[in-house]
Amino acid sequence: MKPEHRKSIDYVLDGFNFEKLHEAMVRMNWKWAKASGCRVPSVEELIKCAEHCLITVAEASNKEYFCGTGGFFAHKTDKDYFELKFVVEEYDNFDMVEDGKKKRKKRKRIEKKFDSPLVGLEV
Repeated sequence: MKPEHRKSIDYVLDGFNFEKLHEAMVRMNWKWAKASGCRVPSVEELIKCAEHCLITVAEASNKEYFCGTGGFFAHKTDKDYFELKFVVEEYDNFDMVEDGKKKRKKRKRIEKKFDSPLVGLEV
């Protein structure tokens, strides 16, 4: 890995608020599967996973590369710009056919009620 990539990865990790992410995961009961069972990951585990994704994209020979796992999404552009996101929900138009009609049926929205409200939580 290039030394400037390590510097960029450290910058991204230092700027990402893993504590707020952990708080949101606890409130949503977002668990990861581990050998010891399913549980909400610790802040340290979140940092380790995010770092792994960022290193993966940094070491990729492709100019642009993506890595995603457990909600994390790391991206490297051709200008060696690094981005880290944690995605709760996403939608795209990859399933659309050429005439603009969607292949998949509309699904009914289900709102989950959480024990702790997410009001005021900034992630």
